[in-house]
Amino acid sequence: FFFFGIASHRRGGDDDGDRRRRTSDVTTSATMATDESKQVAAGGELNMLDMVEEFSKRGNQIFVSMRKGKDYPPTCCDVRAQYEETILDLKKKVEEATGVPVDKQLLFWHFVELTEAYDNKTLLDLNLHTGFSLTGYDLTETPHYWPPVTQTPEGLKMVTKSTYPNEMPKKVITEGYVN
Repeated sequence: FFFFGIASHRRGGDDDGDRRRRTSDVTTSATMATDESKQVAAGGELNMLDMVEEFSKRGNQIFVSMRKGKDYPPTCCDVRAQYEETILDLKKKVEEATGVPVDKQLLFWHFVELTEAYDNKTLLDLNLHTGFSLTGYDLTETPHYWPPVTQTPEGLKMVTKSTYPNEMPKKVITEGYVN
């Protein structure tokens, strides 16, 4: 029979008994430390408000992948940052996680380079939340861009069908340092 849209096969026994056994095996638990001041739910679980507060203290989890030259796969990390922290703060955390100095990071968000003009903008200003990702290049080696990039007055922009749906730019850059 079908249960939640998934086909399952009976192997003897009654339907209700099988279903009870399957669902009784499923448990949920929070993996956060508790202290005596926290309201604890049944089974040692934190209540939902405490979980939200705890995750809020940890900050937004931002994923970053940094390509270096022709190396594959890229270096990937995740950093935690609060909404009021700036892009420069985020770049410093990426430096801590990857070892790539801030001045050697070329980061992109929504296909657009995060130039120095973004350094004082906060995560909240850019609407950057948990689960978002940044892609970038480690400029300690000559970068090889994929997708290619193009120079705009605001900085570099990745060249894709979504960023240039009507007509591709005439000059695209696939490798090398860009001034």
